[in-house]
Amino acid sequence: MRILIVAATIGEVQPLLTHFNAVSADGTYSFTTKTHSVTVLITGVGIMLTTFSLTRHLATYTYNRALNMGVCGSFNRLWPLGQSVNIVSDRFADWGVEDGDSFLDVFDIDLQKKVPPFNNTGAMEANWPTSDFLNTLPTACGITVNTVHGQDDSIQKIVNKYAPDTESMEGAAFMYVCHRYRLPCLQVRGISNYVERRNRAAWKLKEAIENNCETAIRVMNYEV
Repeated sequence: MRILIVAATIGEVQPLLTHFNAVSADGTYSFTTKTHSVTVLITGVGIMLTTFSLTRHLATYTYNRALNMGVCGSFNRLWPLGQSVNIVSDRFADWGVEDGDSFLDVFDIDLQKKVPPFNNTGAMEANWPTSDFLNTLPTACGITVNTVHGQDDSIQKIVNKYAPDTESMEGAAFMYVCHRYRLPCLQVRGISNYVERRNRAAWKLKEAIENNCETAIRVMNYEV
């Protein structure tokens, strides 16, 4: 099976690359397992870079499945920092307009219909086949933004509107492109921080990356 792993930065997948002795060539990394041929694409941070890099890559290469890895912030404080979660749905959470104190997304103002790949809530869903291992991971509903939340009022507003569990800068872009290419996709992220006023001293970035790469290794070795 041919699998594509997508990450914003090399740091978010370095333990995985090291574990599998990945080889760098033509701007990507590659390795093989007993049953899979794996390519790792580093896109750069954010919606724009992810969309461009992934679309350009999939215009040339074909895969059976795609996995998005990285870190995320969590709105759910019941999950410990470092925990890996399976983000089963994601959405663009700042795609719309402001109307006074309210935010209206493109579905609210009828600029975009809720047609595939968007579901009837305006989110997109992962469609990588489930497995016993994936079923052990907490499932999360994610949002994807250009500007991560770090102000109390804006955090509360986004929670009230979408009730998200996690936040990243790439997940929905990854899902959108995969759906358009009819490529089954999975998004597994490690929680590096809680969504709050920016406080890098409290982050568990190293733990989130290492745990998430261990999760991906199990996916690669045993569960696909």
